Formats: sequence, C-alpha cells, structure tokens
Amino acid sequence: MNIGARFYVSKVAELALPSTPSRTTKNGPPLREVTLSSMYDFELDNSSASFARGNPVALITLLVSNPACAAEFKPGQIYLVDFTPKGVPA
Repeated sequence: MNIGARFYVSKVAELALPSTPSRTTKNGPPLREVTLSSMYDFELDNSSASFARGNPVALITLLVSNPACAAEFKPGQIYLVDFTPKGVPA
C-alpha cells in the first residue's frame, strides 16, 4: 500500500557543530536542519486525509549539507510525500 501525505516546512535552521561554532565555506557547506510537519485539510484529496486519520501528528527532520538543496526548503512551503514500500533489506 502506498501512503501519500502533505507536509509543510515548519523550520529551517543552520546547525552549529560541536567542534566549531558554525560550519563555514572553509570547513564545508553549512549544515541545515529542515523540519517538515504533517498537515491536511478535509477538502483535499482522500490520501492526505487517510494518512492524517491514522497519524494525526508527524514530523520529518532532514539534515541537508547541499546548499542548492537546502535553498529549496522555505518555511511554509508544502510538499506531497509518498511513502512507498520497497521491501525489507536482506
């Protein structure tokens, strides 16, 4: 069974690493923490409402080191996330 859900970007923050106050270009690209929070609206499609009924609150946290990728995540932006089983690792 595939599960589709809507998430919005609830937080984007630069992380300070324990060894340095902050990662800079000298030490590599900044590491960003992106938090996605679940959302749905009964007016939206059934896949989103179905996910929310079973999991009313969900968070996904991403640690992103690619600056171009990190720039794509903006607070409030909505993403459709598809959870598709790919089997169990051997």
